[in-house]
Amino acid sequence: MKDKYIIIVDPYSSGALYADVLKKNNIQPIAVLSSEEPPDVYSKSFIPNDYAITYYFDSYSEIELIHLLRKFDPIAILTGCESGVKIAELIAPKILPGRSNSAELAMSRWHKGEMNKAITNANLPNMKQICSNSITEIHEWIVFEKLQGKDLIIKPPASASTDSVTLVKNGVGWETIFNKMIGVNNRLGRKNTSLVVQEFLKGKEYAVDIITYAGEHSICSICLYNKVQINGVIGIYESMRWLSLDFKDCEIIINYATNVLDALGIIFGVSHIEIMMTDDGPKLIEIGARPHGGGHPKYSKKAVGDSQIERIVQSYINGELSDKKYDLRCQMIVVFFICENDCYIFGLQKLEKLKKLDSFFDMRVNVKEGDEVNATSDLFSSLDLGFVVLSHADSEVIKNDYLIVRSLEKEIYVDKNFARS
Repeated sequence: MKDKYIIIVDPYSSGALYADVLKKNNIQPIAVLSSEEPPDVYSKSFIPNDYAITYYFDSYSEIELIHLLRKFDPIAILTGCESGVKIAELIAPKILPGRSNSAELAMSRWHKGEMNKAITNANLPNMKQICSNSITEIHEWIVFEKLQGKDLIIKPPASASTDSVTLVKNGVGWETIFNKMIGVNNRLGRKNTSLVVQEFLKGKEYAVDIITYAGEHSICSICLYNKVQINGVIGIYESMRWLSLDFKDCEIIINYATNVLDALGIIFGVSHIEIMMTDDGPKLIEIGARPHGGGHPKYSKKAVGDSQIERIVQSYINGELSDKKYDLRCQMIVVFFICENDCYIFGLQKLEKLKKLDSFFDMRVNVKEGDEVNATSDLFSSLDLGFVVLSHADSEVIKNDYLIVRSLEKEIYVDKNFARS
């Protein structure tokens, strides 16, 4: 029997979970890496032996690589994580024209400036935003949008995981922040040749995880984020909770999310959409045309019975979507470790007590005794510390255990300034 293949571009982070699911379904995974070495933030998640063969995009001309990949007659081309979106969107229409997204809108699926333009062109509710490399142009935009004296957000247009997302209180000193970030390489190794400046949105932030097959959308999970501000840094992940499909504004969020996918020309694949529900309705923060990162699909399988990874693979096998929505099977929350100051790590063994909690499901501790760690500044640095996953039928049990997590966590940090004194 002829082997079946699926190509995964940059199978890092949650994208590394594809390999096992594919092999269980007798499909051989092929890895295409966008660079010779994975970005530092993803390097630990790549397992070369999981793949039948690995190709490096930079080692071939585009024509050569497409010729090589066509020989496998792949069922699908999927993106593993954010660093691979650009390459996946480039090669998919040339290898699988009948199973790819709109080529004309490809840039809008990885560049936040173009993303915003596509949403605006589709007449969907949207935040005020500009993407530019010109201080003069941005200043004129701020005046035009009447945002003088208002809180602003500055961030790279092509990065991930709250990398360098900076809050500018009352808009004071935005030029200084802009000059520090422009021309600098972000956490994905891409140079910030321009920057996104946005109005600051207030409301509830939802993460909607969807798969799309032949233009039809399937809701895999919806989570509510809780983010905090530390040392002037905004968007620090504090926790994430899975929701059932009966929360207030659920249908509004789902309808908006699927309209966003249509506006960005997404016909096949996996998407992670972040939406702020404001007093004026839903507004897109950004979309990742790839799975929810940080190992999220593994925990979704416990919370809802499957995940984006399993569902998209099954859709390609069946030739159609198997499910359109999901059922919440248990309450689940991820509690992200947070370090408020530059610290040393001591007493890690104390965290072993968390495994005895009634709601304990999983824990990732990515630091060692004696490590020096910097204050948490983005999702990458949160994941560098680790997290605890709590799951239980009773939400009160989770609430009580959550407080214990936060209490014990504080005992392992020793402030560097205190230690020196």
